[in-house]
Amino acid sequence: MARPEQGPELGKCALCLRPDVALQRSHLMPKGVYKRLRGSTGSTHPTRILEGRAVQTSAQTWAHLLCGDCEQRFNRLGEKWVLTHGLQQNQVTFPLLAKLLTMEPTEFDEGLDAWLLRPGKQEWFEPDALAYFAVSMIWRASVSDWGQPTVYPLKLGPYREDLRRFLLGDTAFPTRAYLSVCVRTPGPVSSLTYLPETMRQDGVTSHQFLIPGFFFILWLGGNLPEHLADGCLVAGKGHPMFVGSYLEDTFGRRVHKLRHQQPPDRSRRRTR
Repeated sequence: MARPEQGPELGKCALCLRPDVALQRSHLMPKGVYKRLRGSTGSTHPTRILEGRAVQTSAQTWAHLLCGDCEQRFNRLGEKWVLTHGLQQNQVTFPLLAKLLTMEPTEFDEGLDAWLLRPGKQEWFEPDALAYFAVSMIWRASVSDWGQPTVYPLKLGPYREDLRRFLLGDTAFPTRAYLSVCVRTPGPVSSLTYLPETMRQDGVTSHQFLIPGFFFILWLGGNLPEHLADGCLVAGKGHPMFVGSYLEDTFGRRVHKLRHQQPPDRSRRRTR
């Protein structure tokens, strides 16, 4: 059920930990993403994956979480660049993909069925912004239940504090973390979005989410497989990026399956 419009409330900021500050209406998924979801048709019912269901909804998941300064920090250091260079609302323009497609791939990743490119230092490429955005999304999902207590908060253990300090600028990117970013080439579900979720496979835990044009995977742990480092945007040589369309088939099948399993449920989310 949508909550009534209301202003900031006083409390402790989850990021900077300052007490008695005006907490903003922080969104789990940045508001700019919803504009991309609506597409060029202006539809108010984009498809998202929520609590294991494919749901058509324009509702926005939010909570009183951050102070104004930290909200602006998230926008300045990550969201603004990702939204400016990602898939745009017309579902055609994709500045980052256009640049990546001018490069020669270094190798092919069979696991993702995607090409691996190493942009390195390019004036049009900001890996720091991509990394900051990805970490901010996963961290946000770990510090509130977002009105979905069966799903959130994500359990990050001691790594939650590591991510908070990185986002605050106190430390570098965590050494026990690997981040892979896949740019999704155009397809029937290239705008499909799902909120952060935790996956575990072969004893390795990852946290991942989709926004239009991007797939982010963050691995956390003390014994991560070494091969993940080579494809890590932060630790890998030349700031690796994956580009491919295989994931579109995978996500498309997932949406089809979920839509036919259960009807949408719009009654249990804290949204506006």
